[in-house]
Amino acid sequence: MQKSAGAGINYNTSLEPLNDNGNFIQVSVRKLSMLIMAITSPPLHPSGSKSTLFFSRILHWPPVGGSGVTLGRGYDMGNRSAGEILSTLMLAGIEEYKAQLCAKAAGLKNREADQFVKVYGPFVGEITHQQQIRLFEIAYREKIEYGKGVYSRHVEKLKIVNAVQWNSLDKVIRDAFIDTLYQGNITARQMVKIMAQGGSRQQIIDYLRNDSNLGNDKRRTNIRVRNLQQ
Repeated sequence: MQKSAGAGINYNTSLEPLNDNGNFIQVSVRKLSMLIMAITSPPLHPSGSKSTLFFSRILHWPPVGGSGVTLGRGYDMGNRSAGEILSTLMLAGIEEYKAQLCAKAAGLKNREADQFVKVYGPFVGEITHQQQIRLFEIAYREKIEYGKGVYSRHVEKLKIVNAVQWNSLDKVIRDAFIDTLYQGNITARQMVKIMAQGGSRQQIIDYLRNDSNLGNDKRRTNIRVRNLQQ
């Protein structure tokens, strides 16, 4: 399918419908309980058209929380060095020329990141489902450590007595918390308070549904809720 991209360049996008409706695939990631929902609808047009759906297997810029150029589900290059980006993407099995182009996004955020996506996105093109899964696994391991740090800092600031330790949290709740960090959880402190006080899965579900930022993405919220209800 031919799609128009930034800088007046056209490029081809081969879509692979992976269910009966051709809308999405649900992939179970090895050793991880959360699921990747890899949208196989057409990529987001650089004009930001609301009629197109988000597509994670191309370079994109999530316009929240000071994000940088992002690839796959959550690999943000805004705080990374060029060398780190190059080595990580190649470790994920992404072609060297694509990794080298992506490395140029090191340190870019906000509008600079947006402009980079428009110019270089067509040259990088898509990564495969398998490459996205591998990159997700690498990024998720980093996110676990990041999530642990966010949790610990907020617990300390909130001065919660007898707070539940990170490793003692309900794993499903912990996974949901880590997953929200991909979305740019600006109210993470509120979620940490519920978790640290031993809150139930239902309390976390209520928080996810009622939060004005997270709740706007109903698809992702529903995925988290289903996981919490199991």
